[in-house]
Amino acid sequence: MSQIPCPFFSVVIPCFNRGELIIGTIQSVLQQTFDNFEIIIVDDGSTDNTAEVVKSFIDSRIKYFYKKNEERNIARNFGINQSSGIYICFLDSDDQYHSNHLQELYHNISVHNNYKVFHTRYQFVDEEWKLFKTGPCYHSATYKTELLNKNILCINCISVFHETVKSVPFINSRNAVVGEDHYWFIKLLANNLPHFIDLITVNVLHHKTRSLQNIDPFHLEIGTTEMINSCFTDPIIQKAYGPAINSYYSFRLLLCSTYFMGNRYKRKAMQLLVSAVIFNFNVIFRKSFWAIIKNLLLR
Repeated sequence: MSQIPCPFFSVVIPCFNRGELIIGTIQSVLQQTFDNFEIIIVDDGSTDNTAEVVKSFIDSRIKYFYKKNEERNIARNFGINQSSGIYICFLDSDDQYHSNHLQELYHNISVHNNYKVFHTRYQFVDEEWKLFKTGPCYHSATYKTELLNKNILCINCISVFHETVKSVPFINSRNAVVGEDHYWFIKLLANNLPHFIDLITVNVLHHKTRSLQNIDPFHLEIGTTEMINSCFTDPIIQKAYGPAINSYYSFRLLLCSTYFMGNRYKRKAMQLLVSAVIFNFNVIFRKSFWAIIKNLLLR
């Protein structure tokens, strides 16, 4: 690439009431060694000081948009539509890039320019920013099977060619609040081979206010049903994965069952567990399956 288009990257950051955490998120992008980017911050109806925090940054590369609350799927789609970069990246408002994240992506895009999707690695850190878990590196030969069985990817690590990402939007639903990125990965990668980069370039912060920590199981079930039905009616997904897509359905239903069991809805947990087995009998070999069975027997 002899001449770099400007901006080369658009970093889309959806947020809701993240005044305390988004400052570090924004700083992590501004501190990139590769500086040809724009930041698209989509405030999904925050009622705290998020707007004040964002506007305290004086940098023309930051573009702030406030909209009514519709959840992060719709916020991400909004951000994509506002972006002008050649490649689109995402960053959750409580997580952070390492300073070399965009540089490593740019290098790999330059070398492997036949790919449209790139993915680095991530690590989990606690509230004191101490490492407690590292995400694995996956390979193009095995990712499809593994992706159907669990969400092996991270939204913060991915970068997608703008025409590609605009043709595969996030599910247009405010109900799909858990696993919406998993569904999107399945849809995105149905026809796009990813290039995996074996470098950790993202910190995922594990904290008490993280959205996954406070989930209504009934809301989760509605969103899960919408995503499964969407897969059923999507010819691209059906053609790309065939009967193997049943593993995805089974995994999502097992996750729902886990949340219902955790909230002591015993009968509902059992119903979802049975549905998971119907889609994929191999679900019985998962530890979480037997954890639910154990709890069902004890309570």
